[in-house]
Amino acid sequence: FFYAAFNMHTDPLLFGLPTLPQGWHWHLLADTACPSPHDIYEPGDEPRLEDQQRLRLIPKSTVLCIGREAA
Repeated sequence: FFYAAFNMHTDPLLFGLPTLPQGWHWHLLADTACPSPHDIYEPGDEPRLEDQQRLRLIPKSTVLCIGREAA
């Protein structure tokens, strides 16, 4: 599963994450608001999102998430 959120607004926005199947979790793949090297992660190294229901984006930013089955 992949989820892309785009905030083209000049204010921060809150996005609702789709519900994943049981046993799956959202992980951060890329965030244009973060400085390197925390802006993009290698496959398998993506950190798990603390909040599995909502995602807050700062203005003019993009976030890509990947759904992974819990190991």
